Amino acid sequence: MTIYKLLVGLLLLGLSQQTWANNWYDRGNGGFVLSCGEQPLQVLDIYEAASRYFFSVKLSEKGDALEKAEEIIARLVPLDPVRAEIYLAWLKNFYSESQILVDTEFMETPDLGLVKKPKECKLEQVVFQREPSRLNPARYIINKVLWDKLDADNRAALIIHELIYRDFLAGTSLESTSERIRLFNAVILGDKLNGIKLQEYLRILQDDLHLSTYTFKGITLFLGATDSSGRWRSAPLEFHNNDVIANARFAANQMVNSKSFDYFCMSSVDVPDGGSINFWENGNVRSLRISPAMEDNALCMYPKVDVPFDGQSTSVSGTTWDFYENGQVNTISGTTANSVYSKLNYKHMEYERKITLGAVPAVDTYFRFDTDKNLVELSLGGRPCVLQDLSLVRFEPSSDSRIWTVVIDKNGELQTKLNICNY
Repeated sequence: MTIYKLLVGLLLLGLSQQTWANNWYDRGNGGFVLSCGEQPLQVLDIYEAASRYFFSVKLSEKGDALEKAEEIIARLVPLDPVRAEIYLAWLKNFYSESQILVDTEFMETPDLGLVKKPKECKLEQVVFQREPSRLNPARYIINKVLWDKLDADNRAALIIHELIYRDFLAGTSLESTSERIRLFNAVILGDKLNGIKLQEYLRILQDDLHLSTYTFKGITLFLGATDSSGRWRSAPLEFHNNDVIANARFAANQMVNSKSFDYFCMSSVDVPDGGSINFWENGNVRSLRISPAMEDNALCMYPKVDVPFDGQSTSVSGTTWDFYENGQVNTISGTTANSVYSKLNYKHMEYERKITLGAVPAVDTYFRFDTDKNLVELSLGGRPCVLQDLSLVRFEPSSDSRIWTVVIDKNGELQTKLNICNY
């Protein structure tokens, strides 16, 4: 299984379990066509791509609608492979998640926004989408009379529209109209993606489309959200060059399983911005700073790394991370409640933090690794001492604000001279 397939599976799980507080949730969203007398029906997104945005529309040469949609979605792969994989996974289940009604007419959903159409044409709604429920298990409700009048190209475009809407539904943009959904569909259907670099593509996602996430090197980035006043706010995003991100925001709601760190959280829709993340020019993670807002979310773990030794491993976590250029962890630090007992076994030594009633409420922890991932310096918070038999280093509460650390060599031998603990 490739890392992309694993990541996509986990993202799909997260997206299926949550929906941002989007005002489309209850009323649904519709896919529309233009009906112009005796002319064949045309999906609104195709019409707007050419007449409103002046894109050169290029449809697929494949056979049926699903094959055409698959080929068109694949245009995202060079710039946005994870999003493309998610859309393709949804595409496979489109018909199984649909209910086709023979004798029905939808009440027009009030989300079209600005529409420019010929005077002689009218809009007709072919698909209605909303989040499934126990009583309404179908995600897509299709008007069979209109659907049967569409050719395979227009069906493909309409299906992609619904997949894009599903993406928006899980995001944080709180759009009140479907204009940006139709625009993204027009971008994919047209020639806008031809030859563009990652930097331009992400500016389109942020500033034009208001899509809230993008996955870079296996890590989901937070691109922005709608604030309490209803205004979209793009998150900070800087680049080393056209193809490599330098600084961005870490999406709180995701799973990461990388050589740099592991992380899991699928319930932080109330804290979409998980902190800052920086990258080296080679694309490896350079630093990670978890947002203080995440500290109160008990359902999400801090990023952690497993440190191997002698056929075993121990886990280290924290909120402030720095990495070597090869992506391996350099330092981890953070603040933890003094009431939480902490113990670490590493090689032939044990390390623990002593808890004392009335002690300071929180302590700072620190871990440093060499380039071979050997732990070479650490602090569990407080002032260290060592037991008489040199088997355990204990960090005892101290009013001193200094971060006391102990240094060990790559074999785990204690290098710092410590006082013997009193007991």
